[in-house]
Amino acid sequence: MFMIPKKIHYVWVGKNEKTELVRRCIDSWRKYMPEYEIVEWNEENFDVNSCRYSKEAYDSGKWAFVSDYMRFKILSQYGGIYFDTDVELLKAIPESILSNRAFTGMEFGGKISPGLVYGCHSNDKIAMYMSDTYESMVFDSDNPVTVNYIITAKLETMGFEGKNELQVIDGLAVYPDEFFCGFDLDVHEICKTHNTISVHHYSGSWTKNTFKKRLRYVLKKLMGVERFRSLLLLKRGIKNVFLTTKNSLTSETNENSYTEFDKSCLEGVNKNRITLFDVAVFLITLKIITSVTVYFSFPKRLQDIMMIISYLFIFLHIVSKKYNIKTILWIFLVTILMLYSSYKMKNMYYLATWGIFVGTINYDLRRVVAVMFFTILSVFIAVSIFSLIVYLLGYDKDILINIRRGDVRSFMFGFVHSNMFSITLSSLCLMYIWIIRNNIKLYHMLVLILIQIIGFHFTKTRTSILIFLFISAFVLLKNIYSIKVLGVIRYLFILIGVVHLYLSRQFVYGNKLSLIVDSIITGRLKYASYAMNNFGFTMLGKYLDTAMVWDEVWRLNSFTFDSAYSFIFFNAGVIWFIIISIAMIKLISRLDKIEIILMMAWILYSITETDTLIAQFGFQLLFFCRMFDSKKMDEKIPKSC
Repeated sequence: MFMIPKKIHYVWVGKNEKTELVRRCIDSWRKYMPEYEIVEWNEENFDVNSCRYSKEAYDSGKWAFVSDYMRFKILSQYGGIYFDTDVELLKAIPESILSNRAFTGMEFGGKISPGLVYGCHSNDKIAMYMSDTYESMVFDSDNPVTVNYIITAKLETMGFEGKNELQVIDGLAVYPDEFFCGFDLDVHEICKTHNTISVHHYSGSWTKNTFKKRLRYVLKKLMGVERFRSLLLLKRGIKNVFLTTKNSLTSETNENSYTEFDKSCLEGVNKNRITLFDVAVFLITLKIITSVTVYFSFPKRLQDIMMIISYLFIFLHIVSKKYNIKTILWIFLVTILMLYSSYKMKNMYYLATWGIFVGTINYDLRRVVAVMFFTILSVFIAVSIFSLIVYLLGYDKDILINIRRGDVRSFMFGFVHSNMFSITLSSLCLMYIWIIRNNIKLYHMLVLILIQIIGFHFTKTRTSILIFLFISAFVLLKNIYSIKVLGVIRYLFILIGVVHLYLSRQFVYGNKLSLIVDSIITGRLKYASYAMNNFGFTMLGKYLDTAMVWDEVWRLNSFTFDSAYSFIFFNAGVIWFIIISIAMIKLISRLDKIEIILMMAWILYSITETDTLIAQFGFQLLFFCRMFDSKKMDEKIPKSC
């Protein structure tokens, strides 16, 4: 069997004195591989000006990047083994590895790192490719590209996967990180196993002793290695969440994740230009989300101005669009009905959702949801952080703490009620699931569940966490059942509405099932039963005077619907229950699996919230725009899941 030449190469340019670590590492090579010739390459025996890249890197004093080119040029000519000068051998490299045509190692994180080790024969294809690549590159001193990135990108085109396992790519054996890395990059600690041959100490000669490095060192000392590692894993998970969101929204490769309907809606939409409708969605979302906070709510006059501007922009957007006659007729009729119901209720709050819905027809739904998502997220983070600071400083504890169910204390994070915090958090999580639905992974769901659990710990809003866990199970198991199974969801809204009415009627008679359900959903049936007996049904909407002091019979000193179903039946109008029910039956066949699951979430959350009838807290309402494809009204949307 032909062995790799017995030469060890290393690069030492810059004419600086070798550190104690470098001398110790070189000594380890002599100790464990005494039969190998060790060759130092520097300015005396290698022309660093022979390549523009190495010349510019050398002139910039970036010695490590000079060696990136030199190592592959040397290996392609002479063969042998290359080590970075901060690689310390712990034992000899076994013949089973040396017998490969070429070999290298991975570092922690799934990247190939030829600085750990790279062994090959002369004229090695990968070494020659890397040498040629550097000879065609220009060195960017501000943002230099690492050798790990270049070689990993190349091998990925040849079949390499970022899995931490032995992979052979066109004769190059790539060994897992435990073999040649021996160093945990997360916590910067040596991490050895019985397979570890060498340790890369990561002296990082091309990096600076930044504040980030010093902070990492201090935190590791204060928290301990394991706790610090857990903190870094949490940080990485959150970072991946935001990166996935960004990539899902901006990457051109995600064009194929649009349904045919979505693609037809993109015609005429300039993705790089902010439209009037984008501004309108932003202003409405900003107004609505800040109005449910304690500290960030705008003055009433400013809110009115924001809404007027928004409605104007929506109108201009709508009149610039082309709709077929059927769509125009439906928009006109429902708009008249919406205006009438809003007038009868003396409540114009829901007109904004209808405006956004109409504007989204034949428009980019992803874009609309993205605007709402990032607007809500920005306000959510700002309000939560500000309220925590205020609380820790000892201010406003009486308006930041809510007493729930006896003596249960919940933190409201600067929202007007802990329920508002929970529904906002749930809405963000569900929007995120929809945005990345074609790339969703297990760790995404685990991070979201963790966030929900943390939210529940502070707010004690159990309904939100239970529904989210239920929905998460459906998302995670979506591949084991067919979309036909989910088709029954089309009738779920009607079923829950009818059952809700029946139990509300039976509550007044002391029905045991009604009392049990009322206890589970924390008094929602009691409120619905009160509304049924005191206000009665309405077909097209009516105004309700819900002010009360103390009702001895019902033992209530205040009234709220707290359920979209009872709100529709007794305030907005039964006609809306009929419209939504019919639309739901027609809509489900136009959604993919994740969208159907998210629609189920909306139906379930509506049991305990009225705010799901507002797009910012029930963005799934915008799915109904799928019913108004101006090109083919009756054509079903192909399933993307």
